[in-house]
Amino acid sequence: MTGILHAPRRLRSVHSVLGCAALSLAAACFAAACQPSEPKAPDAEASAATAASAPATSPTGAVRVLAADSQVLQRPTTAAFRGQSLFVAIGQLSVLFGSDGAQPKLPFQALSLPLEGGALGAEKIALPGNDYYPEGTAAAQDGTLYIGSIMQGTIVKVPAGSLSATPFVSKPLVRRGVIGLTVDDGRQLLWFCDSNPKLEDAKKAGELVGVQLADGQEKVRHGLPRTDDKAPFCNDVIVSPDGALWITDSALGRVFHVPADRALEANAAQVWAEGDEVRPPPTGGSGANGLEWVDGKLVVANVGRGTLVRLDPASTEPSRGAQLIALSDASTREPVELCSPDGVERVPGSQHKVVVVENGGCPAKQPRIVEVTLQL
Repeated sequence: MTGILHAPRRLRSVHSVLGCAALSLAAACFAAACQPSEPKAPDAEASAATAASAPATSPTGAVRVLAADSQVLQRPTTAAFRGQSLFVAIGQLSVLFGSDGAQPKLPFQALSLPLEGGALGAEKIALPGNDYYPEGTAAAQDGTLYIGSIMQGTIVKVPAGSLSATPFVSKPLVRRGVIGLTVDDGRQLLWFCDSNPKLEDAKKAGELVGVQLADGQEKVRHGLPRTDDKAPFCNDVIVSPDGALWITDSALGRVFHVPADRALEANAAQVWAEGDEVRPPPTGGSGANGLEWVDGKLVVANVGRGTLVRLDPASTEPSRGAQLIALSDASTREPVELCSPDGVERVPGSQHKVVVVENGGCPAKQPRIVEVTLQL
């Protein structure tokens, strides 16, 4: 959400968990990129400014590692803020997409992670069943959390101040599975991507669905069109400050847009960006995944290429002003790449910081939760 990430609080978010193994970059580069940094970096804002010695038009980001315990993270997907603590969806993607017959560790969980330091998992939200496989996560302004299931096709609600999950949305309203989520406080809706990468190709499709926060009833549905007879994979969604919707399609590497005045009009999503920067790698896999609104720009995680991309919502060019964000370690200033970046979430109260969930699908197989201070 996940996804996976603006004024409404989200999660994303989003999204795809697929295709990371197809990454064409050398494993050695990923190994260097995925090594944990010092847990506390001195003044990440200053680090980003230092990294930005290139022209002002070249976006940069300083990376600080918040968590890198692969045994606990277990291939996470997305995260959402409740106050200054994250709740990270532990997706167990290696089990979901593995072929060795491994069984998931139960119960499925979302784990807390204080932004300014502290134990991962001091607070735990248990998720129901032996096949939940959480993907999208979103938070409302009052601290209520919503966590979606890929395989069950359900969404649970965790009231503010609580760690107990209760049913909120299920099948048949969900037609495939729940991927990226975001809360639209202005419209009092929860948006979710209705997709499932585990379905056979003939049954795959991608839709964005809006349900009412009050009762979970469907309000509107936006279908994402196929291309070259290939089904889209709706992965993540956000609502920008003007009320517009932005959706990623990881299978085909596209970003969709729904203008604010058409958000409640069915099937109004249109392709907005589909350049190389958001497409899957040439060797295959997945492309655009989590996304977030930062300082008037869109920041999109390309899960298959291990990159963050800046897009300009005001651009009329076909590329939408796409630029790769040059990332460096906030402590060492050394260049880094991300290990399958999935969900992206802006840090509350900050205009330039995001948290990125690396799902660990790259050759280095190192999941991490990182904070990135951006200069866009």
